[in-house]
Amino acid sequence: MNIHLISVLAGVVAGVAAACLVLLGDFRWVACIALVLAVAVLLRMARETRKRKSTNSLREAVQSLPMPIAIYDANEKLVAFNSHYMSHHPEAFAQVDLQNPENFPTYRELVLASIDHALPDEERQRQLQVFLDAQPPDDGLLRERKFPRFGWLRIGKKRLPSGGNVRVAIDVNELKDREADLLAAIDRAEAADAAKTDFLARMSHELRTPLNGIIGMANLLLASQLGRREEKNAQMILSSGLHLLDLINDILDHAKFQSAVSGAEQEAFDIEAVTEDVLNEARASKHAAGLEISASFEPGFRSNRLGAPRALRQVLTNLVGNAIKFTDQGSVKVAFSETGTGIRFAVTDTGIGIPEAERCKIFQAFQQADSSLTRRYGGTGLGLTITLDILSALGGNIAVAGAEDGGSVFTVEMPLAIAAEAAA
Repeated sequence: MNIHLISVLAGVVAGVAAACLVLLGDFRWVACIALVLAVAVLLRMARETRKRKSTNSLREAVQSLPMPIAIYDANEKLVAFNSHYMSHHPEAFAQVDLQNPENFPTYRELVLASIDHALPDEERQRQLQVFLDAQPPDDGLLRERKFPRFGWLRIGKKRLPSGGNVRVAIDVNELKDREADLLAAIDRAEAADAAKTDFLARMSHELRTPLNGIIGMANLLLASQLGRREEKNAQMILSSGLHLLDLINDILDHAKFQSAVSGAEQEAFDIEAVTEDVLNEARASKHAAGLEISASFEPGFRSNRLGAPRALRQVLTNLVGNAIKFTDQGSVKVAFSETGTGIRFAVTDTGIGIPEAERCKIFQAFQQADSSLTRRYGGTGLGLTITLDILSALGGNIAVAGAEDGGSVFTVEMPLAIAAEAAA
């Protein structure tokens, strides 16, 4: 119990004693006044005790927080803070009597004391004003700022109902370092990807050019007068060359599939025109002989769309090519319809079909439903993987089911806006 409290209690006791004496005389009103004053003093003492306990609890709570935090009253005078906040203003707190809250500084005084005292007064005031102008509004939102002394801080200020405010600062230097490392890693990865794409573009030309020469010469040999043995050898050269060309195309397409998605900007295009180009190329394939290859569009289908035509072309090429490869006779048909957010098309063939138990495997890289199919039909098993990658990147999806006549049906949905509506 401090001296001030003892003196107050002594005054209360003396007042009560005097009141008792007066009650025995004629001055009873003096006793009443003394009693009222004594009660008022006791009530004030109780309020101050509660306030002191509340303030102490507040300071203990603030001290326990792991980031710099301080509370100021309506006059911007410091009320409570923690050791982390003190470490941000060591020069200022070196001059503060921490045992006497009545002498705590204002926010302006605290900042000014932190500025180099060797500077001229005008310069110190200028730096003070710059610092004050950089403070966040009192909306409670955290904002990142870089300070010469502390580096990157996430600071915030929130106005209290009493008129005071709470200030908080979170050190985010480590987070910024990680972000910088991540951005550097992304830059390196993008540079490596660009180098890979450039390499593949060059290799595509370097590999395909001599291979096309080999295939062409094999065709010329087969068109000439050859003996049975020589014709068989030339046919083997042609077959091996075509198989190798398919492998190279699949591998290069798998490595470059992202260019069909991220490399192409959104543009208006005609789905019917893209589809017809793909089907014309497919009809020229050596596997397409004798097959009916066609496309249909539901009544009212709007063909002008906004999106990545290279992506649609790649998906159609892969699915139609895959259907042709596994269909010896019959047809390959593509049927288009509209959805609420884009288009849906189904590629239906009359080929060998896919057993239901094997359908989950066909979208995995280098996988086919039956390993014996690789030996019979060739290919790497990458076409459907490329298709799934492209559709996933565009927010589309693909499903496979069995056709009624024994073939397969691949159903694709792609989010393609109508070009006229997108322009509006």
